[in-house]
Amino acid sequence: MIRLPASWFEGPLPELPTVADCAAALRDDGPRLREITSRAPARELEEGLFAALDGEAGHAVVGYPSHVPATVAATLLAAWLGMPAEGVHEDVGGTVSHVVSGVGHRHDQAWHTDSTPWLLPNRYSVLGLLSAPGPHPEPTGVLPIRRLHTALLDDPEALAALRGEALPWRVNFPHLPQLWGSILDPAVPRWVRPAVDPLRERMSPALARGVLQLEAALAGAVPWCEPATAPGRLVMFDNHRVMHRGPLLEQDSGRELIRIKIGGRAVG
Repeated sequence: MIRLPASWFEGPLPELPTVADCAAALRDDGPRLREITSRAPARELEEGLFAALDGEAGHAVVGYPSHVPATVAATLLAAWLGMPAEGVHEDVGGTVSHVVSGVGHRHDQAWHTDSTPWLLPNRYSVLGLLSAPGPHPEPTGVLPIRRLHTALLDDPEALAALRGEALPWRVNFPHLPQLWGSILDPAVPRWVRPAVDPLRERMSPALARGVLQLEAALAGAVPWCEPATAPGRLVMFDNHRVMHRGPLLEQDSGRELIRIKIGGRAVG
């Protein structure tokens, strides 16, 4: 496991009891956060974190002292990664969120990428555990998109359409200019089934076939990883290289997370 530097936790820390406090700290208290994360060189974190994120699995589990609140650890990691004050916003889902498993729409329990309506979806997502339904961690599924490309090689025409045929991603956001992109765009893939389902009639035959094959691959034997947040443990993944999904839980399960989206641009 990669660990946040011990030096970050050897002096006074910000009090961040709520997710809203985390957003305010990242927006308004950047110098103090940078002072904390600059107490000593973070060479091991730098090398280990990006080796994991750039590796085939596209995610990392990041440890920190278990007595430290996840809100504090996630905020410090986001600040160390260089999240600017202007990167904290509430546009199209926002960047700093309190996620309650099973509440509202349920597409978060199916494979998806984050921020599909953003002009440039966030590069990374950091998850920290706020509360849990029991003593055993509930994992977040993480599936490297490269494995899907490999699973779809038997139909080159359909795979080419998934990579290159653009779809509109802001149908549900009529106040914003329309945004076009392909599902398996080599640089910035986008996938969330409720946004794709209403568009099937406008797809080319090759793309419609590719979407069916993609859904079959996601429901089939393509292997995925199951990192879990826990006290003293964050999960971070590369949103441009993996899909992810939450565990199948009801809204009264008690599982609550902080999620911080890093990088990207929501609107123009």
